[in-house]
Amino acid sequence: MNYLGVLGRYLPAFGRIVGQMQHDLYHAYTVDEHTLKVIRNLRRFALPRFNHEFPLCSTLMQQFDRPDLLILAALFHDIAKGRGGNHAQLGRSDALYFCRQHHLPRTDTQLVAWLVEQHLNFSAVAQKQDLSDPAVICRFAEQTGNLRRLTALYLLTVADIRGTSPKVWNAWKGKLLEDLYRLTAQVLEGEQTTHDEPSTNRQTQALEILKHYGLQEVSEVTLWKTLEDGYFRRHEIRDIAWHARSLQGCTGSFETPGTGTSFTGGGRIPGSDLQPGSNRFVCPPLRILRAFRPSHCCCPHPHHPGSACP
Repeated sequence: MNYLGVLGRYLPAFGRIVGQMQHDLYHAYTVDEHTLKVIRNLRRFALPRFNHEFPLCSTLMQQFDRPDLLILAALFHDIAKGRGGNHAQLGRSDALYFCRQHHLPRTDTQLVAWLVEQHLNFSAVAQKQDLSDPAVICRFAEQTGNLRRLTALYLLTVADIRGTSPKVWNAWKGKLLEDLYRLTAQVLEGEQTTHDEPSTNRQTQALEILKHYGLQEVSEVTLWKTLEDGYFRRHEIRDIAWHARSLQGCTGSFETPGTGTSFTGGGRIPGSDLQPGSNRFVCPPLRILRAFRPSHCCCPHPHHPGSACP
């Protein structure tokens, strides 16, 4: 439809962004081409044969009751670029007009318009705010309002970023977005723990796994002595145990979780070529283990048990 000019004739606002360049450092495509790539990404989430690419997105998309509303939101999310002013606000007005013109139910119209207006917010919070801060998560939960909106915005955000440029998406961004989704979903479902509870309880749960490796007491886990409560709120129990097992016996300094975590090796990491104090690694919280996975690690990654070293 876009190639033949039909889409631009049907939606005059879309016709104005056909071939429109985006003069920034991260958009590799014209506005119309980017929009169609976002729609393509959403469609891939809906097809079971692509489940391996983004398992969480595929699961959520295939369970979402009205995937067509996400397609509409994708179609309008950048439609007002080049007009001047806030393109998210202007795009919201276009989306409202379209939905009302086509007699969509009021709740569907509100969801599409809200997604267009908020399509930049999920990424901004995930990448620029401290996800280990409960206040950040609670505030974002208030902004989204319910799990359906949160899920829709998460799916649109992932599809949007992936449709920007082949070089923009990476595992770090994906992890931040997924963390924000899971943490906010916990709040919206009433499962968020209190500020004082998570550290000791989650350590105890992780210790049950570590007991298989000879660690019997929380006080024996050297890594946990250097971390704040935000770390334990943010990571899954299996990952907490994996991190502790992999770094047991090493010393290091960790910055407050949030924008990044630095680790300065005070002891040699078993099975690696890294010498004490020779390097300082800065990366998202505890992603350090994925930055340099020891070649002879005796502890398999909990999500990839088949990768255990002999």
